[in-house]
Amino acid sequence: MTGQFDYVGASIFDTRDVIDNEFRQFEQIEHKPLIYISLGTLHNQRPDFYQECIDAFSDQEAEVIISIGKHLQVSDFRNVPKHIHLYNHVPQLYILKHTDLFITHGGMNSFNEGLANGVPLLVCPQQFEQAFNGRRFAKMGVAKYFKLGESITVAKIRANAQSILHNPTYQESAKAYQQELLSCGGYKRAAEIIYQTCLDHLDPAQLSEFMKEQDKREIA
Repeated sequence: MTGQFDYVGASIFDTRDVIDNEFRQFEQIEHKPLIYISLGTLHNQRPDFYQECIDAFSDQEAEVIISIGKHLQVSDFRNVPKHIHLYNHVPQLYILKHTDLFITHGGMNSFNEGLANGVPLLVCPQQFEQAFNGRRFAKMGVAKYFKLGESITVAKIRANAQSILHNPTYQESAKAYQQELLSCGGYKRAAEIIYQTCLDHLDPAQLSEFMKEQDKREIA
């Protein structure tokens, strides 16, 4: 260990999502980008925002996936073209593997999952810390962001999305950060550090007792 802290990056479990066949159509989209839109799981009841996204991309050459959350219905929205797909739940980690732009509220989990897949982001914050995240990652060159409380219009969504998609430096920066993030080791590295710390600081009798307690918890 170096000092008191070790940075292990994001803890992301690739096996979390169960993939329905309906989503496998997005694995191989040719000649146009895939845009994924989600406001997370807590503050996602924003039909006005989703409708603005629909209107922003209704005439664009792109496939668009919008996760509208469990409280809204597809029938709540108007003028939805066939290249825009609305779902109550999206297997996010799976879709991000094929995504070119992630429009997000800017929660830390969403940032980590997006950047772990090398996807640049457009941040539409719902809370203060999400606005801070947006500013921070914009400085790193992997995102653009709206200010907290800023009016988010159809024209602004379209313009910012096109700015990211048509500027390869965003994707290049996101891919570079992806490699840095994944190289930190994640939860596997964290487990190694904890185990090594136990070896270094517990005597054999204490370590044996500790392992027995862990075995009991796993059996229970």
